[in-house]
Amino acid sequence: MTSRFRISGAVFLSTAAIVALFISLIVATHGLVQIERDLDKGVGEDMAWTIMQAQLESIRFTEALTRFVNGYETTTSAHLELRHDILASRLALFNEGEPKRYLEQVGVLASLQGHLLAFDDVAREVAMITRGDRAREAAMLQKMQPLTIAVRETANRSMLAKRGLETELRAQHRWIVIEILIYMFGIMISGLILAILIIRSRQEIAAANETLRQERDLSRMYRTLVSIVSHQFRTPLAIIDSSAQRIRRRGTSMDATEIGARTDYIRQAISSLSRLMDSTLDAARLDRGEINFKPRKIDLGRLISSLRERYQGEETERILTTDVSGLPPTVTCDPTLIEQALSNILSNALKYSENSTPVHIRAWAERDQVLVAIDDSGIGIPPDEVDRVFEQFFRARTAEAIAGTGIGLSFAREIARLHGGDIGVTSEEGRGSTFTLRLPVCGEIKH
Repeated sequence: MTSRFRISGAVFLSTAAIVALFISLIVATHGLVQIERDLDKGVGEDMAWTIMQAQLESIRFTEALTRFVNGYETTTSAHLELRHDILASRLALFNEGEPKRYLEQVGVLASLQGHLLAFDDVAREVAMITRGDRAREAAMLQKMQPLTIAVRETANRSMLAKRGLETELRAQHRWIVIEILIYMFGIMISGLILAILIIRSRQEIAAANETLRQERDLSRMYRTLVSIVSHQFRTPLAIIDSSAQRIRRRGTSMDATEIGARTDYIRQAISSLSRLMDSTLDAARLDRGEINFKPRKIDLGRLISSLRERYQGEETERILTTDVSGLPPTVTCDPTLIEQALSNILSNALKYSENSTPVHIRAWAERDQVLVAIDDSGIGIPPDEVDRVFEQFFRARTAEAIAGTGIGLSFAREIARLHGGDIGVTSEEGRGSTFTLRLPVCGEIKH
């Protein structure tokens, strides 16, 4: 729980960091776009053009003034007044809107306005000057000279200011680009951390859910085991108790035949209890992974024949047949475990079939595998339950009236898979079943 709280806190901090970095990225991007617009527009370009036009018109006006006084026929008083009006319109822009704010920012507006007042005197002289009036011309040129110098100075300072402002904007541009890269890197790192935390959180949740599922399955499995064992123990215990009470009541009055029959009942009940206990211990060993696995080369045909002889000795009224002629000389396996797996299958075949029906054991080689099939003509398995017969503690509907724990087949399949093989089944309800054990002859063995 502490780990989940810690991960949740880290996820919150990472998410908050991503949000903060993303907002900063938006702000920086907006600033970058604004700087890009200023650079694309050209800082001070319009103002530089305005000042240059004013400077050019100032030169044209003085030239026209000189040509008019000197008597050039192409320069009339109307032409001089036109040049004056054009210059006046250019200078008037310096006192309006954006140009005025720009000149103030550059620091030349105050001095330039003083020269613009002097230009008003020039405007009055234009109306009165005549050809050959060199005295008035000189006075007008004297008043124009400071204005021309001021406009030229304004042009120079404007260009320097323009370059400085561009340099500043480009520096800001570079810094904002760096900021954006830093924010993007921070978002990537935070996102990576967030992804790792989310994946780890999901893994922990999945592991916790899997542990919970396993615990529930284990609890359900042991409840089933307790139910099955307690139910299956009742019959042999009842037989033992009944026989013991009868022997106690009858005592010495019982003849040898009856005593022998009662002791046989007790021994059979004890044998049944032993098998139940062995199955229960097998389930516990399987759950703990404590199966002692020691494979070696053996004669599988001899092992099968020995198993048949043992069961035939116990089930004298049954018919057990074997056919192992198709087996190779040796097979790599653990003889103890394989004998136990075959014993589990064979005991089921005998238990779930009538005494009058035979049980056949067939074994043969097929490519790199050996197969051992055990056929019976018993009660069979319902079609909808065939796929579940190897589940631990599962018992088919047709077997509910017969003693058993539902452990033997599950344990047998685990043994087969431990050898790198498996067990399959084909069955028809009411007609019998065939269980087939497959093992590699000398294949890879799974530890």
